[in-house]
Amino acid sequence: MKYYILIALGLFLSISIFSQEERAEILTIGIGSGLNSFKGDINYNEGISPLTSTRSSFLFNIEKRLTNTIGLQLDITKGTLSVNDVINNKNFESEILKIGTNFVLHLDNDKLIKKASPFSPYISLGISYLSFSSYSDLLDENNNPYPNVASSSDLSRDYNYETLLEDSIVDYARNTFSLPLSLGFKWKLSNQIQLRLFASYNYTLTDWIDNENANDNNDVFTTLGFSVNYVFRKVDLEEKNKYADVNMH
Repeated sequence: MKYYILIALGLFLSISIFSQEERAEILTIGIGSGLNSFKGDINYNEGISPLTSTRSSFLFNIEKRLTNTIGLQLDITKGTLSVNDVINNKNFESEILKIGTNFVLHLDNDKLIKKASPFSPYISLGISYLSFSSYSDLLDENNNPYPNVASSSDLSRDYNYETLLEDSIVDYARNTFSLPLSLGFKWKLSNQIQLRLFASYNYTLTDWIDNENANDNNDVFTTLGFSVNYVFRKVDLEEKNKYADVNMH
């Protein structure tokens, strides 16, 4: 995994350094949280709230604004994916770690929307390394297997996902790549502080996160979240030089 981290950091830093000579530096750091919903071969049932399979995530990102329109973002997300199929008595929960690089398209570029506007949408697209480790709740609180019943609604589950999921035939990898596409909205509370709301669609390059491979459709998950971002601004040299010859005595 460390090689994927080094590659992402290298790409982020190399493009940032290249762009510094041409433009005033704009660096944004954000922390936030979100809610994940999973779509795979195990699905929550109609008539049952999808919130029973919604899990939280936490994120940290750094973005370098390359131009008025394009930014390069390093994103780190740690969270959980889960689904409980009460009809077929199937369930899983997986801790995930996502590390990736995104290109961000900002619409407050003085062409579509004024930079000074306090509100602005944005779009991002990238690639991420994704690790997962999926477990199922197969044993009760006394470590006894649940009885075979028509529906898990008849069970008294402890919701302790204690059993590591494995396939008896395929020794699949527990890491992959994902392609995240995000639509977001920025609210500029001040010149330095932003609140960002976003929705992300993450298409993964595996069909094994839920330990099921029933079709040719890869697993996907969506995230609804927010972040608080702090913007570091480099002093514009032209503005600074206006006062270079001022006699301070």
